[in-house]
Amino acid sequence: MDRIKMKNTLRIGAVALIGLSALSIGANGVYATLNAKATNVTPQVADSGTLSLTMIPGTGSAGFGTKIDNLAPGDVSNRYVDLTNGGTLASTGLSLDVVATGTPSLITDGSTSKALRVTVKSCPVAWDLTNGTCTGTTKTEIAAAPLSSLSAARAFTTTTGLTVGAISRLQVSISLPDQSETTLNGVAPVGTVQGGSVSLTYSFTEAQASPATTNR
Repeated sequence: MDRIKMKNTLRIGAVALIGLSALSIGANGVYATLNAKATNVTPQVADSGTLSLTMIPGTGSAGFGTKIDNLAPGDVSNRYVDLTNGGTLASTGLSLDVVATGTPSLITDGSTSKALRVTVKSCPVAWDLTNGTCTGTTKTEIAAAPLSSLSAARAFTTTTGLTVGAISRLQVSISLPDQSETTLNGVAPVGTVQGGSVSLTYSFTEAQASPATTNR
């Protein structure tokens, strides 16, 4: 009788386990369902833009490739370059810095304003290289500044950036300020600007224009 009771108990337990499994399956929703999906037939393409600034000699000018010889106090030598935005993104914040090496008195002012000065002007049309003028409105981007002050980037004052394909036509002037020196018995004074030489590397920089949100 004990063995019969045990079998009945096992049979009841098995039935209960099957019932619980069925309830578990039902609770987890293991049933066939309907689904729907929508996709774009033509793939969307997303391209990244480019920021590019090119410096080339202005029309008919050798730009910075031409040496400046025998500057005297009061002399001004002009060079002409064009900045071109050849990328696909608009830019902002044009600036210039100059790396100058050579005679210290031509780079940094001493007791008087002796150092070479750099002035940058822009024009919306090509410059006339015969007389240094342009028929458009001339704007001063950087007022006469000693070379030492341009070791850090100096922002242009009016040109805030270049649109795609735009050109900034620049006149870059190097001048030696008016000053007096006395050479005694063939010996120049201490800190003289005479007989000096500097090498200049100009770097123009633009930044990406402000990020934009578009809607289509």
